[in-house]
Amino acid sequence: MDYEKGNIETKEFKKEHQRLESWIKDLTLKKIDELESKINNREQKINKEQKELEQKIEKQKKLNRRNAGRKQNPNSYSSLILKALMNSSLDDEDKVVSMVKHWKDNDVNKIRVQVRNIVSVIKKGKEKRYENYKFDSDKYLVMKDE
Repeated sequence: MDYEKGNIETKEFKKEHQRLESWIKDLTLKKIDELESKINNREQKINKEQKELEQKIEKQKKLNRRNAGRKQNPNSYSSLILKALMNSSLDDEDKVVSMVKHWKDNDVNKIRVQVRNIVSVIKKGKEKRYENYKFDSDKYLVMKDE
């Protein structure tokens, strides 16, 4: 205002004008930096929450798969062995092994080892997939609990 009235010299006015412009520019840059910092903090918070959510979802998926139980392939050796062990006419290990070999050809010794392992696991009752089965040693028969 004083400049318009002619009370301030041009040099002083330009100097003051430059100082004010610099001050405004500094304030603007400071505000921009603050806003960028806030935005970065929000993005980091969102990313962290998103990762936590993804981890929770993945954990829930694993839990659901575990709770659903393992689905057995009906043509797998363990399914065929279980089927043979549940057959009351097969009353010893050799008959069970020969029946499984008849259904799906493989080395007799491998089948025999699998039969023994499955019988052992059923007797101990430790694996979830065989928890509903009981083994009768006298009849060499597996029965399913209902």
